[in-house]
Amino acid sequence: MTDPYEIAPRRLRFADPRIEQRYREDSLERLLPYGRAAWTAVPVLALFFGFFDHAYFGENTGTVRVFRAAIVLFALAVLGASYLPALARFRIWSSALFTGSIGLFCTALVALDSPDHFSPYFVGMLTAFAGVFSLPGVGTSRSTVGLLGTFAVFNGVLLPAGEIPLELMVAYDLFLATLIFIFFFASYLVESAYRQSWARAQQLEASLAEVQTLSGLLPICSSCKRIRDDQGYWEQIEKYISSRSGARFSHSICEPCARELYPSLYPDEPPETAGDEPGDD
Repeated sequence: MTDPYEIAPRRLRFADPRIEQRYREDSLERLLPYGRAAWTAVPVLALFFGFFDHAYFGENTGTVRVFRAAIVLFALAVLGASYLPALARFRIWSSALFTGSIGLFCTALVALDSPDHFSPYFVGMLTAFAGVFSLPGVGTSRSTVGLLGTFAVFNGVLLPAGEIPLELMVAYDLFLATLIFIFFFASYLVESAYRQSWARAQQLEASLAEVQTLSGLLPICSSCKRIRDDQGYWEQIEKYISSRSGARFSHSICEPCARELYPSLYPDEPPETAGDEPGDD
């Protein structure tokens, strides 16, 4: 029988679709504040670095500010959508949207920058790729779409223009490929660890729910050995314990009782009193 909590190593999914759905719902609800914090940081950083646009981009400042306004509005739209229950099923795409949108923004800034030198705005790709951790533990496959999409857009925008020297373009691509590998691998390890931890917690919780303990003084009849319950009724000891714990009883007969009840089975030995230990006088 397949363990419903078994995790497929390649797809990072639980074997049972119901458990997979519950994991996603629990994780997205728990990680939602992290995603909102990431999207809140986007307009703050975009507006802050906007103060340096005129000094750095010169005649292209107007175009850069259009891109800044677009990324700010997009971030605010995603942030607002995170508060709408009707759109909750799309939250799992948040990290991919973060990586893709910031990557596209950085690509535009690199394209508007001077093609003769390494653009400092290319370093913004670190921020874009860090988006895979805006929802740590869920959505690695979707984050990978964002990573690879950013790489494709970067090359699709800059290569046809042909303004960037081949050596610099190769450096850009090697840097991006390295970042993609590092962030994908780290995201994979984080989600794998999250899923294993969540599965162990769920299994432990289920096990604890099945365990009931008996404690305190139990009023038991000294003659028939029945136990009085909380309502004042006397129950057989087997029924009392079984209804309040996971214990189950199977009946047999001990040797002293067998000797007393069935002496014919032990013709050569005198019967012992039930409960006596061998060797007692």
